[in-house]
Amino acid sequence: MKSLLLYLVIFVIAVGCRDHKETYDIDRSFWPPVEEEADSLVAILNSKAVHAIYEPGDTVLANRIDSIGRVKQLPQLRARALFWNIMTRSRYGLDSALVADLERAISLCDSVAYPYDHARMIIERPSVPVLTPERAMSYQKAVELFKECGDSAYYASTKALMVHYVDRYSHEKALEMGWSVSRTLHNINANVFALSVDYNIAVMLYDTFQYERAFAMLDSLRQNPELHKYNRLVLMVDIMQYEKDNDAGYLYDALQRCDSLRRPAAMQGCVVSTLAAHYIDKGMPDSVLYFKNRLNEENINKPLTKHIVYANLIKVYESEGKPDSAALFRPYIEKCEKERSDFKLGSQIESDIVSSTLSDMEQNLARLESEKNKTVSVVLSVSAILLCISGLTIWILVKRKRRQRSRLVAEQRRAAISEVRAAEKERALAEIVESVRSESDEFKPLIARIKANLTPDSDWQKVKLLFDEINPEFVDRLRRSYPVLTPSEVRLACLVYLGLDTKHIARLLSIAPDSVKKTRQRLRAKLAISPDTDLHDFLSGIMR
Repeated sequence: MKSLLLYLVIFVIAVGCRDHKETYDIDRSFWPPVEEEADSLVAILNSKAVHAIYEPGDTVLANRIDSIGRVKQLPQLRARALFWNIMTRSRYGLDSALVADLERAISLCDSVAYPYDHARMIIERPSVPVLTPERAMSYQKAVELFKECGDSAYYASTKALMVHYVDRYSHEKALEMGWSVSRTLHNINANVFALSVDYNIAVMLYDTFQYERAFAMLDSLRQNPELHKYNRLVLMVDIMQYEKDNDAGYLYDALQRCDSLRRPAAMQGCVVSTLAAHYIDKGMPDSVLYFKNRLNEENINKPLTKHIVYANLIKVYESEGKPDSAALFRPYIEKCEKERSDFKLGSQIESDIVSSTLSDMEQNLARLESEKNKTVSVVLSVSAILLCISGLTIWILVKRKRRQRSRLVAEQRRAAISEVRAAEKERALAEIVESVRSESDEFKPLIARIKANLTPDSDWQKVKLLFDEINPEFVDRLRRSYPVLTPSEVRLACLVYLGLDTKHIARLLSIAPDSVKKTRQRLRAKLAISPDTDLHDFLSGIMR
């Protein structure tokens, strides 16, 4: 299960590698803010790191960050200070003490609040012979985090950490990933990171006998302005350049660089023995003897170059006619060749298994993507249907509201017309009554009849019929909610609902305005309306 998890992480990292061509500031600090002064010091140290500029005074900056963290009680600053102290002292690699300090910095770091800090710290852990699923997952999380925050340099460099691990499972994917990472780093001018990636690509090509492509990488390496800062890398490039041009001058340059290394013997045996073998082919036995005598116990048995030195010594002793001496070194070479053959066979078998696993994963991913697309289509369809239903509902509500508004306007217009007609009728009949009031008694029955027509009941019946036609539910709702209302109070409520004021109601009903006011007061009391509530608004609320 862990192996499958590891393969999946490697597959995701490998296929997810894409070129970043956006504008990128290599000196930009992506460390989240904690404290203003400390943040500025971290930005300075970060810029030095991406340019591989290490100075003794950098520890002073790291110590200042630690002081700020102690004074202001900010544990995250103390974790950063410890990390930068390690970085300023790790130019030649991490020894056991620095590794212990790095783990302490990681434990101090708040990975939840400051995930970027945690990612920057874990990618500085020293490499391990076999990549564990836990380490692979931590690299994958770091890659996703750097991509999310836009830190292209560490996004690509973290992928570069995976290249030699991926090479164990799939050489083609490792090379593909390496080329993509290299392009990304060159696009953003991250020369320090690109240097290491390009060198690893050249070594992978060289180890797989793709000499032309490997030698082509040498030109890219020599054009990198950061190369001169790393004597070990320059030395290795010189050795590869010798393999290309067969020019001993590169080996002499490499031999001089050995003296500048912290541990010169680590590479000295390789260079010296290669020079001895070179002069065998040139037929210069004195030079062969000179360089053979420079070999000693210290520089012969370095694990990194032991097989190269032994192979050259076999060649030297055979040229001197000393097969017994050559035989002393042959078992180790045969052992190395067998291990290499076994490793290739094992890697091929493992690669086949991984290729099959990756193929299955690709099919599963394709299937999941297809299911995802179907799900998205269904969700979009349902959303579209719901949107249409919502739009239709809103349209119906708007239309209904407009229709109600139109009805209200029509009600007001009809009520106004009725009011005018009633007023005209009232004035006409009043004039008739005045004109015949002084006449004989024979007109009294007629006058009484006319006065009967001046009562508001008949006009109110017409208005009520019209009102009930337009608002058939109003009176019923009002009576059901307030059964104690009298007919005159219901009549007043209807006229107020139409928007008529006291004066117009008095004229329509042919009563005094004071009578209307008193009726309004009784109506408000029965409706239990507070003084600051408008009667018309309250009645309108009955129909909502």
